[in-house]
Amino acid sequence: MRELDVFSAEARGDVVQVLLAALRTAQGEWGRFRGVPLRWVVLDGSTASPQSRERRLKPRRRLVPGQGQVRVQKPTHEDLAVDWDRLRGEDSFWPAAHAKARTCRCAALVYGNALPSRTWGCLGVLVGLLYRELPVLDGEVRVLVEHRTGERASFGFPIRYRRVPFRRLVYVEDVRTLLRRASEG
Repeated sequence: MRELDVFSAEARGDVVQVLLAALRTAQGEWGRFRGVPLRWVVLDGSTASPQSRERRLKPRRRLVPGQGQVRVQKPTHEDLAVDWDRLRGEDSFWPAAHAKARTCRCAALVYGNALPSRTWGCLGVLVGLLYRELPVLDGEVRVLVEHRTGERASFGFPIRYRRVPFRRLVYVEDVRTLLRRASEG
């Protein structure tokens, strides 16, 4: 993955850890009508207790000294400080990602690429149906990652939907293997 080349060796491990958690979060919290929800994935430097409206992802391996806990948070409007009427893709979210990365080791904002079509909620869907436009499904999971060192990159992971027996979000490529290979090499 060329996007990982932007990060230094010390930051690359943190970024891969956050990306793996972000991909699990996007796949687990995806909904048929709401798409990939907007979520923060934060890597803390400490193992402090969780705060309100946050949940910790269970680590798949034991913590190594210097390795923090990954937390998933639902962003508030104050966190993002985005003009939702003029939402124009990832450029609208970079200031919020920069502010979040200053408070932790590494921060990522996860969302679906069809987010601008869902910003008006149910009212937007009704107005869209009046104009005979169906709601847009996400075509990829977008992840904006910024490390506290100031290094940042944008990742896009194409997705498709498996319908048997229930509709699920599935990544086109084996992203976990791809990220592990990229972090080692």
